[in-house]
Amino acid sequence: MGAHNDKVTLLRARLEEIKTETGKLAKLPSLNDADKKRFDTLSAEWNSTKKEYDREKELAAIRAASDLPNGRLPGDNSDKMERDPFRDPGDVTRPRSFNDPWSPISEGRFSVSDSEARARAFDAIVMGGQSDQWRKDATDALERFDTNGNIARQTLLSTNPDYVSAYAKYLRGDEDLLSDAERNAVAKVRDFTRAMTTVDAAGGFLLPGFVDPTVTVSGAGSYSVIYDIADVELLGPGADVANFVTAAQVTASIDGENVAVSDDAATLTNNAITLYKEAVFTPVSIEIAATASNLTETVTNIMTDAYANLQAQLLVTGTGSSQPWGVVVAVAATAGSRVAAISNDAFVVGDVYATYNSLPARFKRSPRTAWVCNPAISNLIRAFGTADSHAFTSHLESGKTPTLLGLPWYEDSTMDSALGTGDDDVLLVMDWSNYKIPQRAGMTTEYIPHLFDGATPSLPTGTRGFYAWGYWGSDSILDDAARLLRV
Repeated sequence: MGAHNDKVTLLRARLEEIKTETGKLAKLPSLNDADKKRFDTLSAEWNSTKKEYDREKELAAIRAASDLPNGRLPGDNSDKMERDPFRDPGDVTRPRSFNDPWSPISEGRFSVSDSEARARAFDAIVMGGQSDQWRKDATDALERFDTNGNIARQTLLSTNPDYVSAYAKYLRGDEDLLSDAERNAVAKVRDFTRAMTTVDAAGGFLLPGFVDPTVTVSGAGSYSVIYDIADVELLGPGADVANFVTAAQVTASIDGENVAVSDDAATLTNNAITLYKEAVFTPVSIEIAATASNLTETVTNIMTDAYANLQAQLLVTGTGSSQPWGVVVAVAATAGSRVAAISNDAFVVGDVYATYNSLPARFKRSPRTAWVCNPAISNLIRAFGTADSHAFTSHLESGKTPTLLGLPWYEDSTMDSALGTGDDDVLLVMDWSNYKIPQRAGMTTEYIPHLFDGATPSLPTGTRGFYAWGYWGSDSILDDAARLLRV
């Protein structure tokens, strides 16, 4: 059985190696004969290795089914959500008879190669004990953003069953009851986080991967439509700044024979987006902490909910001063991206057309371009078409708003809703690939065993505290890709 388990890991690692090598070949401007032959060889090997890997993986799952404590195959999630791994850590299954992705941690080593780390992380995601949506998000994050294996390593560490059970004990104040395996898992996480940053203080617990909002990039279930449609970039642990390059549009030329070509060099601009710390603090009385059976998952949910709520607000209204740039504030700062209403403090149908018409043609054609406004403004737009007098959508009076002038149309309650005196930025159309939301993978939690009242002398209040934090930023890197209607 052990040889079979090693084979699964080796096959996945080989697939990662083939993917890396073919990716390098694909980036070459042209392939010579040797490159073409190597590419064909790798393609054939990928097909045969993938078939063998899928077969071995399925056999491993079947052989392991009888050994799983909950009687389920890895990935079997017919009820959409498995039992709570905080109260039942065994539900994050560590199989006894087939490939264990967390074995390097339990064996006291963690110096695995990048390809092996990714292979094991994919296995850990399948066996992570959570919803299909989480598995999809975590897989997406690994495939899109893990360039050096560190997100894979963090995934392995934070989904390790020994670490999950240690986290639950930690939040209950039972850190002294950790087993040797749990202490080893915690030590590996802290060693990793120290190695990844020179800024953060050591200590605290990473949120287990399956409840960490900073590793969700699909937007499914998020509080913000902006988060759903913008370009979310997941960064490795320790990142403090994200850099994005934009290029001014180049003008091509028609040149005659034996005539020097014009200089069409692009002007490249680096856009640095700073990541800011967002923090949540939750006090809990000792009585509740000692008696609540679902304390760990409740406190974790409260903290991640608060984190997501503030993020949704700042993605619209953030000032960029000691906090991320909200999209409305960022775009409004560029005069050329603002569209003045036809009549001051009035919103008429012509304003919608004017906003659309002022957007450059290249962005009208982008598949990422969409409208966003407050639901109250959506209702005003619907009213423009009560008699189908304006062809915004097929039937505006139906109440359905999938598109506006042929572009997707979304609502966000943080946007301006009132049409009063002053400047009201009520309607935004944008190519959302140009609004970036970089965020650092990994949210950290600290448990504070006693809170004090701050008096003199300062005395304990009979309350414990939970403090969590994560890092993210946001900004528009190309304001010309947006038009904002100001009424």
